[in-house]
Amino acid sequence: MFLQTYKALRDDREALEEDEEMISPTQICTLFVDWTDPHKLRTIVDAHGKLGSEHQAIMSIQLDMAEKVLRSLLEENWGRDDKRALCQLLPKLHLPDSADDDKVKGLKVLLYTLRSRRPIRDTTTNNAFTKFEAAVMKKYAQQLQEFSEEEYRKLEQLEKLFEYVDSIIPDDDEEEIGLDEPKRKGKK
Repeated sequence: MFLQTYKALRDDREALEEDEEMISPTQICTLFVDWTDPHKLRTIVDAHGKLGSEHQAIMSIQLDMAEKVLRSLLEENWGRDDKRALCQLLPKLHLPDSADDDKVKGLKVLLYTLRSRRPIRDTTTNNAFTKFEAAVMKKYAQQLQEFSEEEYRKLEQLEKLFEYVDSIIPDDDEEEIGLDEPKRKGKK
């Protein structure tokens, strides 16, 4: 729902007359982060006394949102301002303490695919993306500890994810970075 609304508002923003104004892409993203805050949603559910299987869904709503944003960044040809707003949204999203292993590993695959096949050139945008990537790796370090792309590709339930990832064509002809390759750091 977020991306559909965001795209509709982007189209409306592009159709504005010179004397008309609209909220910025960053403000739109901030509103959605607030509206989908799992702690606020949980408070409402608790007030109605219906906390059960919905709890996990509520706590992972922004994790699902992050996945959709990453897929969109891979698929869509976003403008610079939109890409910046979407990437700056990512570190603001709540990462639940516990999440489904497949969801976490799928998120890692999307993060690496974006970094290797659709590298972000803008410094501010890349910094926001890197901050989110680091938060995911830190928060789910235990779940991602023995992650290997080869083993993960063998899981049937993720076949569609890898078909999707493999269909992404790199933006340039530079060498792609594999999932298992560590990043090299220079001397300081």
